[in-house]
Amino acid sequence: MRENSCISVIVPVYCVEQYLEKCVSSIVNQTYKNLEIILVDDGSPDNCPQLCDDWQKKDKRIRVIHKENGGLSDARNAGLHISTSDLVLFVDSDDWVEPEMAEKLEAAMRKYNADMALCQFVKSFPDGSERRMFSKDTEVSVYHQKEILQLLLEDVEISNHVWRRLYKKDILQENPFPKGKNYEDIYVMAEITQRCNTFVSLNSAYYHYRQNENGILMDKSYKNMSDYLDALEKSYRDIESTYPELRIEIDHAKARTTTYVWEDLHTSKKVTEKEKIVLKQKIESWGENLSPNAVAKMSWRNRTYYKCIMSHRDFLATIWYELWYHEGNLFCKIRRMAKRLIRGKPVGDSAV
Repeated sequence: MRENSCISVIVPVYCVEQYLEKCVSSIVNQTYKNLEIILVDDGSPDNCPQLCDDWQKKDKRIRVIHKENGGLSDARNAGLHISTSDLVLFVDSDDWVEPEMAEKLEAAMRKYNADMALCQFVKSFPDGSERRMFSKDTEVSVYHQKEILQLLLEDVEISNHVWRRLYKKDILQENPFPKGKNYEDIYVMAEITQRCNTFVSLNSAYYHYRQNENGILMDKSYKNMSDYLDALEKSYRDIESTYPELRIEIDHAKARTTTYVWEDLHTSKKVTEKEKIVLKQKIESWGENLSPNAVAKMSWRNRTYYKCIMSHRDFLATIWYELWYHEGNLFCKIRRMAKRLIRGKPVGDSAV
């Protein structure tokens, strides 16, 4: 990999008129200047198409695609199709990045001859507060393929997010993202990682992930929950096909995600009674026949939750959710406040 390689930054754009300026500005102002910035207007009905064209006039590195609406996957594929660089970075158009993100990722990738590099991220909330999602003492960690996939199952340091990563373009292949599917990042990340021999993880957080109440992750619909389970099934199948010895780690991940989907179903107001029956069956099928060793690896709190769900004790599972996981109720607020005081942190501290 040569020094100062061009990076294609692909930004799918749809109904983000109020956020686009901040996003594109953060890319244009990168300390790494050798960029090809591709704004993909995915048939946005607001003023985004004009904003994209205005940006193209301001900066010769920017290219704009206007296309019919096809969804996030289709927009990313379209941007990837016209990209001319050997390296690719994806940024979602309601998010923004720190000025040194591209520079730091490219330098780490080149130094360790890696196929992919990742930085950490913070969740940015509407009230202006931010919460960093992961941190460790080591600034740079270098992993090989099996280690990456195992960490992907843990979903802490290395998650399935397509953004916050710099890729060698040749590991992405053509049209990698499945059109019409939500959670497309989970569908593809294990498959992409299997083409990756060396991976660099940076401890610094350079990506700001905006928490949007209208985003896909907030939409607890039948399609979203169904797509989520389908995506996980493909991801875990891909991992097991390469490393069957990770079976316990896969089962541990399946036990955890059983509670996530049950919780979404429990709190959703968008699912019909008929859809609830179908989803409950899918959840039970997803979480059954798991290795006892995998279940034993769960914390006592998660293990109790999982067992209530799988034994059809929905009332007990609901009580457990309200006691330990419902972030909005009084009990959880008091518990969270007490935990911060015990750790010696100011209540309400949200520093990155």
